[in-house]
Amino acid sequence: MKSKPDNPPNSPDDRRIRKPEVLKLTGYKGRTLYRRIAAGLFPKPVKDGRMSFWWLSQVQKCIGLKSPEGGHPA
Repeated sequence: MKSKPDNPPNSPDDRRIRKPEVLKLTGYKGRTLYRRIAAGLFPKPVKDGRMSFWWLSQVQKCIGLKSPEGGHPA
């Protein structure tokens, strides 16, 4: 039986995004992304088998596009 990935989305609109989309949303380069993850400034990717992904809501929260309640930042 396959285990479910960590931190499932709280919103039905949430979805998994892969590294190319994360880089596009953040404007980071690959090395910058992993440096920020290592420094604890960006969420770690979730592993599902051999695939890594991030939850869109976590990336948006990190870059300030949405507040944790789902609205826009004040």
